[in-house]
Amino acid sequence: MEELFLTLVNLSLTASWLVLAVLVLRLLLRKAPRWSFCLLWGLVALRLMFPFSLESPFSLVPSTQPLPREILHTATPQIQSGIPAVNSAVNPILQEALAPAAGASVNPTQVWSFLLSQIWLAGMVVLLLYALISWLLLKRRLATATLLEDNIRQSEQVGSPFVLGLFRPVIYLPYHIPEQDLTYVLTHERAHIRRLDHWWKLLGFVLLAIYWFNPLMWVAYLLFCRDLEGACDEKAVLALNQEERRGYSTALLNCSIRRRHVAPCPLDFGEAGIKSRVKAVMHYKKPAFWVVVIALAACVIAALCFLTSPKEPTVYDVLTQDGYEVLGQEQVELTLTVPKSVLTDDCYTGEGHTFADGQVVVWQDDATTIYLHDVMLSNESDELLYMTFDCSYRFSTCGSFVTPLLATEDSSVSPQILLRSKILKDGTTTYPDALSLRGYGPDAKFTFYVSKEACMTAQDTLMIDVICNQVQYTKEGYETSGGQFSPAGLYLYEGDGFGGDFTITLRADGSFTYYEGGLSSYIGAGKWSVSGDVLTLEDETGVPKVNHFRMEGNNLIFQANGSTNFIYVKVADGAVFSKNSQIPVPAATATKWFDYTTAPSEMDWDGELTITHTAFPDVTFRYTPEEITAQQKREETPVQLISGMPIWNAYFCDLNGDGLPELCATLSMGSGIVDTRIAVCDYANGRTYELEDRMNYDYALRFDPDSALLYVDRTPYEGREPDQSGLLMLEDSILTYENQGPN
Repeated sequence: MEELFLTLVNLSLTASWLVLAVLVLRLLLRKAPRWSFCLLWGLVALRLMFPFSLESPFSLVPSTQPLPREILHTATPQIQSGIPAVNSAVNPILQEALAPAAGASVNPTQVWSFLLSQIWLAGMVVLLLYALISWLLLKRRLATATLLEDNIRQSEQVGSPFVLGLFRPVIYLPYHIPEQDLTYVLTHERAHIRRLDHWWKLLGFVLLAIYWFNPLMWVAYLLFCRDLEGACDEKAVLALNQEERRGYSTALLNCSIRRRHVAPCPLDFGEAGIKSRVKAVMHYKKPAFWVVVIALAACVIAALCFLTSPKEPTVYDVLTQDGYEVLGQEQVELTLTVPKSVLTDDCYTGEGHTFADGQVVVWQDDATTIYLHDVMLSNESDELLYMTFDCSYRFSTCGSFVTPLLATEDSSVSPQILLRSKILKDGTTTYPDALSLRGYGPDAKFTFYVSKEACMTAQDTLMIDVICNQVQYTKEGYETSGGQFSPAGLYLYEGDGFGGDFTITLRADGSFTYYEGGLSSYIGAGKWSVSGDVLTLEDETGVPKVNHFRMEGNNLIFQANGSTNFIYVKVADGAVFSKNSQIPVPAATATKWFDYTTAPSEMDWDGELTITHTAFPDVTFRYTPEEITAQQKREETPVQLISGMPIWNAYFCDLNGDGLPELCATLSMGSGIVDTRIAVCDYANGRTYELEDRMNYDYALRFDPDSALLYVDRTPYEGREPDQSGLLMLEDSILTYENQGPN
């Protein structure tokens, strides 16, 4: 039901552009015959009735799917209105209001779509029942009508002449209708029957009942009914002289009634708009030939511009530079997230399971959606699954998108998708050698071999780290400001940082972090935006700060004018931050939360500790000897990050260099009987890593207060002294340490 409702909303929004065009044309073509207006309303009906249309370069419809299919399932809902200003204004609000909370089992978008679809269904049923009941009551009132002649009946229950019926339409007249009015009335009603207006009006009401939620459809229906009457008046008075037209107008006035409801049927001779109809009848002149030609041309142009759809560019159009220009390409690292809940039993059988396009979104940004296409058992081995992914894109005049395809120098296309690691992760556990690349295509699809056992064992969201291609493009003839590639990347300040490198990380999703150096305890984070060749960072942590840069090639040039500047490093006007995604991440300094490893007696076994961090201002981290949890302000239920018995220490340390700290802890399993290990929780990305070798070695964190670095001490199981020590490191999503020998 939700998908049907989504389709109808898209059709309604698309048809709204045509309705607006018809409203404008009705004003401009006042001298045109009213039947031409009826043709225009017919185009609106066609747009509403058919979920497809021909593509045309003349189409002025901004988008045929303002609400994309994946909006029902994605965690980051966004519209595709075809108007960039509208998208940029609405999408952040949608994502903030409808983004699902961490750990939530229900997507708010799905809840709202279900509720709205039920409201729509109820409204449609009410309107159709209203029409049916009105018709049945009217038929009952007319049961005593007497036959006058042919298909003409008279009844005392009739207040004004009208036509009723579809296959055998009957003209109903009131008794005592003035003799001088009868000829005009019958001429008008017979014109309705010849034009099949009783069918067109019913069709219009059915469409109104389906699209009742759009106010423009009510306007269109009311004006359509008025234009039906106007066209019929014109046909009826075409051969009348001035005196006869005066009589026709008198008949209109004599038979006029006030109608207080929207009538699905019948067609009243004296229906609404009497004043304008009388005026039109008295001043009617047969339209000149050129007026008719212009009216028909307007109908044709309206059909070409609004009844057709814009040609949707494909990824191959962009990559082969057919109407587009590729400005640059670079590799980017992504993590595809597949919810364990979608891997139902049929995914593990020979039949497999194919998902609807956009149903299971595994990665998304403003321009690209990667979604799971199907999962099925491999032909090569019963131990492997085929997991196939596909992509959809939203193109504009210029921008960037992520794709598993690469534009080559000879304007052809080749695949560009790699696995960063063969390790499959589920948030708490890693499965080595569980992934390998199977192949590419067709189109933008790509397929992995995935361990069936790992998928069945996993308890949480499956994570696959891949490398794709990010493409910066523009339409031919469109002038870009600066022509530089997407600013996403890592930038290094060419001056001195505060005890180390000052780096800024811009992510493709529009977020950023900056770290002023090894001695800085502050991590800036927020949103970046681009206007022309100026990039703006809006810091959302601590005191709000705004800093501006001019984009020049692969460099960011600091603009002191209008900027707040930074905390520990005051950057001079014109200072350069150079883009370099290969900057080595320096040893990350740590900040202490608690540590009972040197004083176990100080641990309160029944107590708890809480702390907040500037990188996560809305999150409270809570510790008990058994677990560490995180709770957002707007959520009632905390999320468990680390569990053990007991947890001996905890530190915040940015091990992966993304500007956001990980939570690093030493914990015992089975009170130390199993082992003591190290757990690192990347709260920002929902991942947990462990360093353990149960029954063989114990691992513990040690903090060096002089350098503020975290070290790993490895001790043989049931031993007392470490046999190895080294700096804690996170390399290729594997928790390890730089072995420096015995401590």
